[in-house]
Amino acid sequence: MQKALSLIRNLHEKTSNVRLHLNDMHNDMIKISKVRKETEREVHELENEQLMNKKLKHLQDQMGTLLEHAQTTKAEMATLAARRNMYMGKIDEVKGMLEEIKAQAIARRAQKNPMGLSTFRPTSCGCTDEVVDCKCNNGV
Repeated sequence: MQKALSLIRNLHEKTSNVRLHLNDMHNDMIKISKVRKETEREVHELENEQLMNKKLKHLQDQMGTLLEHAQTTKAEMATLAARRNMYMGKIDEVKGMLEEIKAQAIARRAQKNPMGLSTFRPTSCGCTDEVVDCKCNNGV
């Protein structure tokens, strides 16, 4: 009987040791699981960071392209503004010439018709040019 009690105590002690060992293994498995989840989370964050870096690089490339286009557009706008200014100058020049021609025509009319009467009337040839300027050679 003593031997049986000794075997039971020994078995109980070994069972207790196995339980402790299993409990330690369970705790280690929990720790390993936490470490694995943390590692997976860090890997996922690194993958997201790499993806964001690629997107950032792509956006930087696009921004560089847009800046180049902006510089080109700015230069083209400056060229167009210069052309516009040149044409505006020519238009002003032509306006001045037209004003001068108009003034000369008014002065010429005033010299030819000092009374201020209209010199536009039908001629015998049917022209309606000024009588003195009829160019058809069929006139008065």
